[in-house]
Amino acid sequence: MNLVTTDRKYYRLDELANFGVTEGTVRYLIEQDKLQPVFFLPPSHYVLGGYHANKFKGFAIAWYKGLVSIPCSKVVQLLSKGKVTSTEMNLLQREKITVVSSEYPFDVPWPNSYIGSWLKADLAQISWSVIPAKAYPRECDSLMASFVDMLNTINSGSRTAVDDATKLESKIFENHPKRILSAAGQNFNFVDICIQTTDLISIGLFDINQPSNELPDNQESTKTGAFDNQFKNEFEELLARILMAKPQLKAKEIHRFLCVEAEKEEDSRVFDRHNVLMGETNGIISWRDKYRGNVECSYTLDSLRNVISRVRGKLHQ
Repeated sequence: MNLVTTDRKYYRLDELANFGVTEGTVRYLIEQDKLQPVFFLPPSHYVLGGYHANKFKGFAIAWYKGLVSIPCSKVVQLLSKGKVTSTEMNLLQREKITVVSSEYPFDVPWPNSYIGSWLKADLAQISWSVIPAKAYPRECDSLMASFVDMLNTINSGSRTAVDDATKLESKIFENHPKRILSAAGQNFNFVDICIQTTDLISIGLFDINQPSNELPDNQESTKTGAFDNQFKNEFEELLARILMAKPQLKAKEIHRFLCVEAEKEEDSRVFDRHNVLMGETNGIISWRDKYRGNVECSYTLDSLRNVISRVRGKLHQ
């Protein structure tokens, strides 16, 4: 088992080979939807937004440098061709987003083919852990506008032809825009794939580097290991591993997840690496506190909510 600390957020494809994780293994795990390929992008402007009825709704312009993911359809192309271009991506490191403006910045009005609508919003009021975004576009003439310009050039010598072209232009632009928003998109190559440390931990390729569970009688502070003494016990550490890998999960989903994990054979558990879970009965999750002589403890869903809230708070400190 490869032991790592959570200070390292991701590993590049060529680095994983040093841990015995081959390119073929990474490809297989992506194909099986067990790993999400991500990419590190240098600083650039993006349009932040979200999707409704397959239309992109923007709410701010932002500056971002960090990890991004791409749509599933683009991942399929990446696997088959080794490279892909996308104007759509998800910004994964929310804390690295710097909002420049929430005002719509383009002369081309919305709705248009690139931005379906605009509703300026404060990022701080949006609870999403991952922010959908599109590449910052440029304003340019549409293909139809270029076609009309060509016709005007051809017909410039004839008054009748000019009049006819003017009428045609008017008719064309009843249904087609003169100016559009267009973006070349970002190029993504298979060789540039990164895998987040939390994903490698969640599928069991890596484990968090923690010391032995055996504690000196007077040194309780050593018991949380890689989490720098943040947590009271291994159950809280278990919750932390789950929240680091799946930060979007709600308390009810985590409760259900723990119930499923508790039913697995001890050597096949994904997050409960130290087998603290004992089982579940009528919605009550039982676990053993190894730091207190294997004392049996339990949580209902309601009491679990408070523990999850506390762990989330410590992870964000």
